[in-house]
Order: sequence, then structure tokens, then C-alpha cells
Amino acid sequence: MKGRKRPFILRFEGGNGMENKLDKRVEKILNAKKTNKKLIDLVIPCYKARNTLTRLFASVVTQSMRNNIHIILVQDYDGEDYSDIIAQFEQWLDIQLIQMKENSGPGTCRRVGMKAGKCKYITCMDADDTFQNPFAVEELYASIEENKLDAVNSIFIEQVSDLQFYAHDNNDWVWMFGKIYRRKFLEKNKIEMNDSRANEDTGFNSVVRCVGKIGFLPDTTYVWHFKEDSITRVNGGIYRFTGIEGWLYNMEWAIENMTRLKAKEENIQQFVADNIIATYSWFLEFGRDTDERIDIDNYKKWVHKYYENIYVKYKPTEEQLNMSFQNQAGNYHLSGIIPKYTFEQYLNMIGEGYNG
Repeated sequence: MKGRKRPFILRFEGGNGMENKLDKRVEKILNAKKTNKKLIDLVIPCYKARNTLTRLFASVVTQSMRNNIHIILVQDYDGEDYSDIIAQFEQWLDIQLIQMKENSGPGTCRRVGMKAGKCKYITCMDADDTFQNPFAVEELYASIEENKLDAVNSIFIEQVSDLQFYAHDNNDWVWMFGKIYRRKFLEKNKIEMNDSRANEDTGFNSVVRCVGKIGFLPDTTYVWHFKEDSITRVNGGIYRFTGIEGWLYNMEWAIENMTRLKAKEENIQQFVADNIIATYSWFLEFGRDTDERIDIDNYKKWVHKYYENIYVKYKPTEEQLNMSFQNQAGNYHLSGIIPKYTFEQYLNMIGEGYNG
């Protein structure tokens, strides 16, 4: 976020007696704290999370704005009892529990949680993660409030394994965490999570960033903890390839909503360019693998469908494709991979030359 104001400005005046003065924005925040006014709905979809929920709540307790946060915990029909964990924290945290009547997936749970809240802003967490520091929420709040934005993204840290970490510092709009949204903007434009069970966060955020006034907070606010059985990270992240159908469904869903909201044509074109380059990078990463779970023909079939329905219609420019390539340049998943096909060869393979 260019020219972003910091949440705190410390001014030192005088010779021996140095005086600390708070920025007026911080004074406003502190006054809000004194009234315990709820400013932010924190939505958490929850499924079999007894082992991690205590850790999550502990990270919320330490937040400088904890008295301004309304937690909406959406239990996705998992048969667990969280009452004892909630009871441990209800002295310090405002927690609302919503119990789904059937298992519905994280997207539906987030939509239900967002609709149940009434606060000016919305942020999200996964039930097995934590905030990175005690000022994480305050930083996000100050950024969106003072810059009058519709949504703000920030840096988050991914725990790859054990004590190995990777910083997502490239304005990553894939995930729901590490972000804050203005409720009025979402409701006015009727932007909601859909019912698909994977990549629905990417679809949602794609619409937000295309039609909203967004910003990037260059500070770390969130830790994405390692979970061995996570669908997006199990088996070396193979889901990026095998889950192509669901991902492309959400990309088309996002484009439908961008069109409904009259997004600029060049913005949609850039989005389409980003999508096709992403499928190319995944093809390079997994396409030469001999793993029996990797069905090359199925992958090409779904990308060909996207090519016919979307790519041909919007036809990104060469400049837009080059920009997408530049954005992919820092993709650590492609480190050390020598391309088997050029992009032009790949485009022909899933386009005019498709023989599936």
C-alpha cells in the first residue's frame, strides 16, 4: 500500500524530558477500545479442531483490539463438543457459536458466519492457525479504516514443515486469512462465498480485488500452521493439479460476478491471463510426474474447456500475459524445473490443437 500510514507515530520533543505523543488515529482506536465497541467480526469455520482451537483463541486474547472483536465460530457438523474450550476464554473473548445442521464445507460456513455478523469489518481465520503478533488486527484495521479501502491484504507466514517457514509477501489474494474486508462493500455488491468445497476463497477474493478499492499492508499479520493432512498441502501439494476442475469452476464463477458488477474489461482480461499462466505453471510442475493420481488427459480436458469458454472470449494481450509471467517468476514450486513445453506449445495443446 503506497504511502500507508503506520498505526503508531511516536514523536519525541524537548531536551531532557522527551514526550511521547500518540497519532490521532491511534487515539481514536483507543477510545473505541474503552467503549468495548465491536468493530470486527472474526469468522472461523471449524471442523474437528479441538487440538488447535485453544492455540487460536490464545492468539486472539493477546490482540491489542481484542475487546473490539466479535468471534463467530461456525461448527461444520463435526460431532465435537467445544463448550469447555469456549468457556476457558469467554471471560476475555466475545464468542458466538453457530452449529451447522449438516456438513457443508468451509465456504458455506464462512458465508453463514459473515451473514450472522453485524460489525463494520470482517476478517477470517482457519481453526488451526494464529495471528502473528499482538498488533496484527490493529494493523489491518488501521490500514482499511484510515485509507478508506474495501479490503486490505497483508503478508502471512506459511509453516512448510517443522521450523521451516515461507513468507507470502507478494500480495497473495488466494486465501481468506491475513485480510480484512469492509462489510458495506460486500453487502452492497452482493459478494458472498459460494458452496464449492475448495478454491471458493480464491473465487471470492478474485471478485473483491477486481471490483473493490484494495490495499496491501507490507507487515506480517498471520501464521498458516503446518497440518499434515491439509488438502492443499498433502502429497507435495498435488491438489493444485488434481483439483483443477474445482479451481477452474471458481475462476469462471468469479468472472461471472466480475461481469455482473461491470468490472473493467482490461481487469478481467488480466485475470484470465493470470489463470492460464497458473495452469501452465502447474502443468510444468506436475505434468511430467509418473504418479498414478496425476491424470494428464483429465487436466487438459478441463483447461481446454476453460480455453474455449473464457480464454477465447476475453483473449488477453501479450502485455498482460507477460505481466502474469512476471508474477509467477517468484513461484518457489517451479524452482529447478526445466520447461518441457513452451507456453505457445502448451496453449496449442489445450487450445486449437486439443485432441481429447
